Amino acid sequence: MIKRGKDRMKRRKCELDPAGLCGTNIDTSNVDFGDREPNLVYIDKVFSFNSDTSCPVFFCLDTRCDSEDFEVKFTTADRGCGCGCNPAELDCNAVFEIEKAFAVLDFIETSPPGNISPSQVTIDGEEVDSVVFQNGRYLVGISELASRLQHRNCLEAGLPSKNFLSIRDVCTWEIRATYVLEGTVTTGGRTCCFRAEISNADDGPPTVLPATCCSNFAIPNFSVPCTQNGIAADVAFHFSGQVKLVNPELKVKCNSRSCPPPFTLEAPGLSAEFFPGRNEPTLVFKSKVVLEPEVHVESVRRTLFSINAQEGLLPCESVAGELASERRNTTDPCNNLAGAGFHHANTCALNSNFGCRKGDREEDVCESDRNPCRIRDDVCERNRGNFCEEFCEELCEELCEEICDSVGGRSDGCRDDRFRGCNHNRSVAGARNACQFFGNNGCSW
Repeated sequence: MIKRGKDRMKRRKCELDPAGLCGTNIDTSNVDFGDREPNLVYIDKVFSFNSDTSCPVFFCLDTRCDSEDFEVKFTTADRGCGCGCNPAELDCNAVFEIEKAFAVLDFIETSPPGNISPSQVTIDGEEVDSVVFQNGRYLVGISELASRLQHRNCLEAGLPSKNFLSIRDVCTWEIRATYVLEGTVTTGGRTCCFRAEISNADDGPPTVLPATCCSNFAIPNFSVPCTQNGIAADVAFHFSGQVKLVNPELKVKCNSRSCPPPFTLEAPGLSAEFFPGRNEPTLVFKSKVVLEPEVHVESVRRTLFSINAQEGLLPCESVAGELASERRNTTDPCNNLAGAGFHHANTCALNSNFGCRKGDREEDVCESDRNPCRIRDDVCERNRGNFCEEFCEELCEELCEEICDSVGGRSDGCRDDRFRGCNHNRSVAGARNACQFFGNNGCSW
């Protein structure tokens, strides 16, 4: 009968399709890839990937004086007898029989976070250079220490050296966890199945363990590679763990005696029958908790590889790249949208090798329509009124400034009137002088 009640409780859970919630999301439809060919790349190579579990840490958890810091979800179901257990109201004489209890660790960190110094992390007995806490991970610097950690035989064989890594005296843990208890409860003359979930409130503080609950970790064969091309290995670690319950209890109390003075969790002789300022029935959770902290450590070095792969052909972030991107998105070289005119200052579409010039003479100007000033001359010849002429003037000046800024020290040339003419009333050669800094290939100065 109990099993049937549990099955009904499980069927109440909302079953969501994992296809809509899980998995990667990659869209390369707008990315072109080149041919497969050998490439030199730097890849973060992992040389050591290890973990170690510290000795168990025991503490007492009692929600009677800090019940507002915890969230309680309590559900009941009948045992197939139609006893009115859905839901059941708990009275002050409710008796719980716990048949299953477990805990899930949601978060673990030192208090305050990052409370580990370089003296607490050693490799072969030598203190590391630095320890920095960032995004939930501890980043360990060993650039100065790395050369002293290498064994001669390993260096001659081109292999990393194995060393002894120690992380000691990690104290004052803080955790967030969810404690789950299942069984039967007898209340109001009925016996019902129940499930209780007690967890740290989202807006409440974490559970802080006593300062005497310290942990030590050791990795006996931690692999550290040599420094290559000025690049030393990066060592990083973070914590996780397991939580177990010993003799958990659930009680319903209705009295409201005063709370005792401030105390630590392990203080002896404290009554479990206290409810601050409450006269209604209150569910209280009490248990001994076993925490087994675990550390995950890795040694990674940026390493040069040759791989046979296809490179993604992404545009460079430059004037030419932006204009080429505009050209791919429209067949009109100036994006002259109906009723909107020119919607962007860089709408004239150009190829990446715009502005080619063979020499300083006017007859050496490329006749290709890829020349930016040539394109603007053609655009300005369209019957678009003064707006078009003003747009071409502003766009030409904008390009001149960007070109001059990129090469540097050409302020005199930028003030030359020859670089300002881009409308159809001025000579094409004079207009194109703004682009004379480009070489024959459109990229070289």
